[in-house]
Amino acid sequence: MVPNSVLKHRRVQPLTPYDADAWERELSAAGVLQRFIKLPQGFHAGFHVDFPLITNVQVPPNKVSISEFPSEFNTIVRKELEKGRFLGPFSEKIIPATCGSGFWGALNFSLLA
Repeated sequence: MVPNSVLKHRRVQPLTPYDADAWERELSAAGVLQRFIKLPQGFHAGFHVDFPLITNVQVPPNKVSISEFPSEFNTIVRKELEKGRFLGPFSEKIIPATCGSGFWGALNFSLLA
C-alpha cells in the first residue's frame, strides 16, 4: 500500500533541514558527541518528545467552503507540497488503517481526505 511505504520512509528519513551526519562529525571532532548523542540520533530518526499517541482518528467531511474558495484551498495544498509535508488525499478508511492505533503525531505532514 503506497501510504504505508510513504509513512515508513518518513519515519526512517525525517524531513529536516539539518544534516545529521555533519552534526555527528562536528560533535565528534569537538569531543562532545557522547554528551549530545541525541542530536544526530534525533536528526536521523526523529526526536521523541513525549507526545501522547493518537488513538482516535476522525476524518470530518470537507466543508462547502472548499468549493466556494478553491483558490485559497489550492494555495494551502501548494504550500504543503512545497514543504514536502503533503500526503494524500486518502479515503476515510485508509487513514486509521495505515496509521493504526499507535499513530505518532509528530511526523510533520498533512493528511487530507
